[in-house]
Amino acid sequence: MEALHQTQLNSFLLSKIKFVLIFSALFLSSNFIVSGIFAKEEIRYVKGLGAVLREQPSILSKKLTKLSRG
Repeated sequence: MEALHQTQLNSFLLSKIKFVLIFSALFLSSNFIVSGIFAKEEIRYVKGLGAVLREQPSILSKKLTKLSRG
């Protein structure tokens, strides 16, 4: 009789562990997706400064050609 209760307890604990693992996986994946969405929206700003990022300089810029000539 006691062995039956032990197996029931084991199966209950295993199902509880599976539930916790599935819930934590869903929570962490949703947290990862939401943080990615916020990162896309805030990509225009330098962290901590709030200033708009400058555009990349063109390859034909005078400063870059001076640097490449030595």
